[in-house]
Amino acid sequence: MFRVCVFFVLFTIVVAALPASTSSTSSGYLIEIGEVYSCDIHGNPKDGFGKGTPAYFRINVKNNDVSPREVEIVITAYDDGNVPLGVASSEITMAPSTSTGVILSLQIPKWAYVGTGRVRVGAHAPDDMYPYYPGVSAFFKIKIAGDCNGDRHVDLIDLGLIIYAWGSQPGDVNWDDRCDLNSDGGVNIWDVAVLVMNW
Repeated sequence: MFRVCVFFVLFTIVVAALPASTSSTSSGYLIEIGEVYSCDIHGNPKDGFGKGTPAYFRINVKNNDVSPREVEIVITAYDDGNVPLGVASSEITMAPSTSTGVILSLQIPKWAYVGTGRVRVGAHAPDDMYPYYPGVSAFFKIKIAGDCNGDRHVDLIDLGLIIYAWGSQPGDVNWDDRCDLNSDGGVNIWDVAVLVMNW
């Protein structure tokens, strides 16, 4: 009697874990997470973020199914000490056989360890948390806010770099993404404010 009951429970779990669609894909996944990278608010690649500033991540997602899919994209960021920094998510509706890019952001806490951070990305069904795709990781730098050159000091050298890059945006000759301290896609007064607050 006990064995029959265990078999029934296992059978029920297996049935609950089957995907809702019977379509087949070349990768075996209905939803795929492609490239994941740190970026500014507009999706331009950026290598890192200062403590106490927003961090942005672009996630490329593909629907391999022949029907529309509701997808929740979830990111969890960790600092250099593998301490969780925060979680962000977004629900999207994907048309059949399409790809899209999603930008998610979270605030890097001021207490985060400086060094290499990691963001973990997952995709699942929003209603029943059915995982569509195994997690993907990407790495980024966590810096001292206002430290443009990465020497762990906020000083005149950083101010000089901001002055040189003043008014620039991606694609300009004097663009330096290290000086875009608030990740808004340009070097402006808000970046000077971040520098001054951390002087």
